[in-house]
Parts: sequence; structure tokens; C-alpha cells
Amino acid sequence: MQYFKKIILFVLGLIIIPDALTMIDELLFIHDDDISMRGYFITAYLLIYLFTPVLQSLIKKPINKYLIYAVLYLISFVLGFFLYYEIV
Repeated sequence: MQYFKKIILFVLGLIIIPDALTMIDELLFIHDDDISMRGYFITAYLLIYLFTPVLQSLIKKPINKYLIYAVLYLISFVLGFFLYYEIV
């Protein structure tokens, strides 16, 4: 049951988080390119999901995993802003 719960949460996160970040990005920085930003945030979600356990193992002090997620999403949000305006 625990394994099934993790799969459901991963899929829900894959649907909800990139859409939410794309909407926030569109509200803050007015642009029309939703598809590329959504693709960027999906890629960022997958990379963050894969590399968070590695980061937690590298850090010696125990840190809340949600704080790590928040920092990594903030970094990806800012990086996405700079990449978008550099490319377009």
C-alpha cells in the first residue's frame, strides 16, 4: 500500500506542481509561452525528485526534506526566469 501511495503522490505532483509554477510564472512575468515553461518545470520536477535523496545523504545535519524541496524549486524558478529571457 505504501508503494502505491508513493506512485499516486508522484503522479499528482507531476500534474499539479508544474502547472502551479507555470501559472505563478505567467502572473509574475507576463509572457505567452506556457508550453515551454511547463516543459521546463516538468523537467525540474523530475530532476528535483531524483536528486533530493542524493542531497539529503550529502548533508550531515538532518534537514527537513520539504525545506530542501522549497529551496530547489526556488532555484529552478529563478533559473527558469533567466533562461526564458535569455532564449526568447
